[in-house]
Amino acid sequence: MKRKEIRKKEKAGSGKKAQTGFKWNREQWFLLAILVLAFLVYSRSLNQPFLYGWDDGEYIDHPTVQNLNSENTGKYFSTFYLGMYQPIPVLAFAVNYHFSASNPLPYKLFNLLIHLLNVVLVFSLVRKLVRNEYAALFAALLFAVHPMNVESIAWLSARSTGLFTMFYLLALLSYQRYLDKGSRLKDIMITFVFFLLALFSKSMAATLPMVFFIMDAWHHRRFNKTVVFEKLPFFALSIVFGLISIRAAASFGHIEVLEAGYNLIDRIFLLSYGVAFYLVKLIFPINLSAIYAYPEKTSGWLPLEYYLSFVLLFIIAFGIYRLRNYRRETFLGTAFFILAISMVLPLFWSRLFIVAERYVYLPYIGLFAVAGIWLKALFDEELKVSLKTRNWILGIAATWILIFGITTFVRTQVWQTTRKLMEDVIDKKRSPSDQAFGWFFLGNVSDREGNTQQAIRDYSRALDHNPKHIQALNNRGIMKGQTGDLNSSLMDFSTAIRLKPDYAEAWYNRGIVRYQTGQTEEACKDWQQAAKLGFKQAETVLSEYCE
Repeated sequence: MKRKEIRKKEKAGSGKKAQTGFKWNREQWFLLAILVLAFLVYSRSLNQPFLYGWDDGEYIDHPTVQNLNSENTGKYFSTFYLGMYQPIPVLAFAVNYHFSASNPLPYKLFNLLIHLLNVVLVFSLVRKLVRNEYAALFAALLFAVHPMNVESIAWLSARSTGLFTMFYLLALLSYQRYLDKGSRLKDIMITFVFFLLALFSKSMAATLPMVFFIMDAWHHRRFNKTVVFEKLPFFALSIVFGLISIRAAASFGHIEVLEAGYNLIDRIFLLSYGVAFYLVKLIFPINLSAIYAYPEKTSGWLPLEYYLSFVLLFIIAFGIYRLRNYRRETFLGTAFFILAISMVLPLFWSRLFIVAERYVYLPYIGLFAVAGIWLKALFDEELKVSLKTRNWILGIAATWILIFGITTFVRTQVWQTTRKLMEDVIDKKRSPSDQAFGWFFLGNVSDREGNTQQAIRDYSRALDHNPKHIQALNNRGIMKGQTGDLNSSLMDFSTAIRLKPDYAEAWYNRGIVRYQTGQTEEACKDWQQAAKLGFKQAETVLSEYCE
């Protein structure tokens, strides 16, 4: 009897059992096993403390987070936090704090439970798209244990990623029901609500209307006016939240136009590197880091890997084009990945780092679905390969999954403390810019621990790797001022201002040093400049110490 016929009978048998009682079928047991595996892989993160400078600050220490009441509810939806508009995650932090205060365990458990729920949603979505439980299980397994997802779960401040993905997947499932049930108004309205909740969680959700077209193409839906018009409210909402997101980021200095040192050609290669980076890490998630800084140009050139990335993308695109089997599904899954990640690719706008592991938490789902499709084809003998080759492929896939799980288990430990996380960044030696950021954040930790001299040494190491690191200059200037080395402190602030004339905090700090050294007139001028640049504390000292 052929393998396909055996499987059909097994499915029929399991269906009869499901009708006679509460027994789970095989697929449900497999899904439960995946959930248990994911919980075990991430279990070590539950016992870890808050990460100073990464988890606290605006999220845990903010007054509105620590005072959950009906009067503050509106503030969560009208306030920017760390240059981002994400009221639902901040509200979730407030609920955590209300019930557990400074105990990190409930915060960590919340993140992990959201991930487990997302595993179930990935399984449900892929099963509906592919119409095969085993392809969906494989996609869910990859999503559950992939090392690139560690940052989204172990790092509390990345909670918005898990929450927006949850609502995003719920919206896609609702849209799938909308397509299955004959375009019912009820389903599209529910989809809109989930989309709104996703946007309230993270601005990356703005890509959803474009992904709807991927869903339409997947189901061979004819492109016409109705298909476009039904999505206009979604696009309108995306534009509104996109503008809010840009305003929030600009107010914090979290996003800015890419530096003039990057011309248009450079930006194209920065973008291609971003896409290629994520595709390579999909299969080879090695040398992972919490920090991926923008590259320094040498004699007007980017590092070699940025140019090679374009070649890699061309090879991948050509390979998809040349496929005979499942070319359409592979293209659409890849398109899902590209569209879902498009908002955070570096082209004209710049965030602090060029890439970040948490950005692929959702986009990878499209590629995981493709992997599930190809595994299904291999199992169903739809690919013309020998039995020996098939077994080799399955063996390699199983080994790779095992390596993923072990790597994820080990990687969670790196997120134990900020010092350990930054030491990992430095030890990776990916680039001088990465190491500079690592030493900078170590300096912040040393300052927090009350070790001023060690903080100065850490900031100096950061500047050894990147002399233009203005934050390290600013913080080292503060530390030197505390030790009484005012002349050296003044030099650090002046250097930071020369490198970045609109750096308001450096103007403010230099004013303080000048005032301490009796240069009152110069101090007032510095504070005036800081106030002009929007530094509110400067307005206070101006009114108190300057006429």
